[in-house]
Amino acid sequence: MLDWENQRPNNLSITKHESKWEHSNEVRQELNDIRSKLIEYANVLGEVCGVANDLMK
Repeated sequence: MLDWENQRPNNLSITKHESKWEHSNEVRQELNDIRSKLIEYANVLGEVCGVANDLMK
């Protein structure tokens, strides 16, 4: 990923350059999966501590 980032031409935005990376969709999906799990853990921890916030609702 860092190699790809370092190849960005100055006239191309970071967002556009990232979207052209061959692994972009795969990495974004993995990040979304991890984010969902972290929110689940945060909700459980909040319940255990008595400060539930239900971040996913």
